[in-house]
Amino acid sequence: MDQASDRAPERAYDPPHGTALGQRLAAPAGVPADRSGFVLLDSGEDAWAARLALVRTAQQSIDAQYYIWNEDETGRLLAAEMLGAAERGVRIRVLLDDFNVGAKASALAALDSHPQISVRLYNPAAPTARRGVPWALGLVADHERLNRRMHNKSLTVDGAATVLGGRNIGDEYFDRHPTFVFRDLEVLGVGSVAAEVADAFDLYWNSAWAYPVGAALRSAPSADELRQVFDGLRSLATARDQKSDAELAALATAIHWAPHRLVYDQPLSSEVTSAPETPQAVAVALAARSAQARREILIESAYLVIGEEGRQLIGSLTAGGVQMNALTNSLASNDVLPNHAAYARVRKNMLLSGLQIHELRPDAAACGELIANDGCRAGRLLSVHSKAAVIDRETLFVGSFNLNQRSIYLNTEIGLLIDSPVLAGQVAEGIIALLRPENSWALELDRQGRLRWLAADGVVVSHDPQTSAWRRAKVWLLSLLPAVEYF
Repeated sequence: MDQASDRAPERAYDPPHGTALGQRLAAPAGVPADRSGFVLLDSGEDAWAARLALVRTAQQSIDAQYYIWNEDETGRLLAAEMLGAAERGVRIRVLLDDFNVGAKASALAALDSHPQISVRLYNPAAPTARRGVPWALGLVADHERLNRRMHNKSLTVDGAATVLGGRNIGDEYFDRHPTFVFRDLEVLGVGSVAAEVADAFDLYWNSAWAYPVGAALRSAPSADELRQVFDGLRSLATARDQKSDAELAALATAIHWAPHRLVYDQPLSSEVTSAPETPQAVAVALAARSAQARREILIESAYLVIGEEGRQLIGSLTAGGVQMNALTNSLASNDVLPNHAAYARVRKNMLLSGLQIHELRPDAAACGELIANDGCRAGRLLSVHSKAAVIDRETLFVGSFNLNQRSIYLNTEIGLLIDSPVLAGQVAEGIIALLRPENSWALELDRQGRLRWLAADGVVVSHDPQTSAWRRAKVWLLSLLPAVEYF
C-alpha cells in the first residue's frame, strides 16, 4: 500500500484542567512538579472499571491505541461506551494494529463514519488480503513490512488520565473469558504522564503507516451495515451512573505521586527492514536501568526469550550478587505455542546465565486472589500476560514490552519506569507470591544438564508438567523453525 503521507497532522488537545477529570485527578498542593500520579490496575475487574469511569466522564477527547480489540462482550461494550461519548461531542481516535483486525475492518469503518470518531490501522495489509488464504499469501509476499507490528497499548482521556500496560481489549484481559483468563498489569497515570502518552499517540497517529480504516477496504459499508453497527452498539450502551463517580473517587484517593520516565519505540520509518540489528528504545531503557541493579530484579513476562546480549548482562549482574527471578508461562499455561517454542530453545542458556525461572501453573492456587468473576472455576486456565519488572524494590517497569526478541527488535512498544518504592514493593509482593511452589514450577538443571521442574509436593518432573506428548511434540517441531525466536 502507498504510504498515507498527504494528511494534515492531528494533535492531542492540551491538558484540559477545566474538565471533570482534570479537576478530580489533579495533584494536591505540595506535590513536586516533576511527579505524576499512578494507581496500579492489577486485576481485570479494576482495569475494566477504571476504563468505564474514564470514558463515561470524558468531555473532550479519547485516544485509544491497541494491538488487539476483540469483537466480544468487552470489546463491544467499550465501543458502545465510546460511541456514547462521541454522541456527547467527545472526539474519539482509535489506532489499531492491522494484524488482528481481519473481518472487523467493516465494523470499524462504520464507526469511522461517525463525525466524532476516527479509526486508523497501523501497517495494514492490502485491501484484497483481509483474511484467509489471500491474507496469508500477502503476509509471505510482503513479509519484511508486515512482520513489523505495533504492540503499544494505551487509553488516554481528556489529556488528564491514561491507562498503560499489558492489556488489549477482550474478555480474557478482564476476567470474563469462558475458558482462559490472563494475569495482567497496568497503571492509571495522571498529570504530566498523560500528556506524554498523548504525544506518543500523536506520533503514531500521524505516522505514514497509520491509514484511515477505509483505505484497507475495497468498498465502504452500506447504509444497512452502518445502521446495523450503530443500532447494535446503542442497544448496549448504559446510562452514566453513580458507579463511575464512585470509581473516580476511589482512584483519586489511591493515587501515588512519583517521578517517572515514559519510553516508547519509534513507528516504522519509510524504509522497512525485518532484519533485527539494533535493540529499540524500550529495550535499551530497561536494560540500562537493570544494569544499575544492586540487589534484586524480579521479572514477570508472558513471553521470555532473552538473547546472548541479555544473557551476558544477567551473568554480569548475578556474578555481582544480584538475585534475578523471572515468572513466565509454562507450556500448560501458554496461549501461543510458537512463543513457547522460542522460549524452550533458550531456557537452558537463561538458567546457565544465572536467571532463576519459574513457570506459572495453569491451576495456580493464587488464581482466586488475582481473578474476579469466578474466574478460577473448573475448566478455566490461568495464563501470564503481564509485562513488568521490579528493580531493587525501588523502580517499577510496566508496559507492553515482553522480554523477548520480537519486542526488542521488531514490534513497537511503550512502557513506564516509575521510581516508587511503594508501587515497586506492591508489584514485587505479587510476583514473589506467584513464585511459590503452589503457583509455579521452579526450573533447574540436574547434574547431566537436563531440565527438571520442581513441584510443590517435592515431586520432580522431567518434562513440561500437565501437558500431553502431542503438545510437547508440536513445540519441539516449532522450535526447529528458523528465526523462531522472533515469533
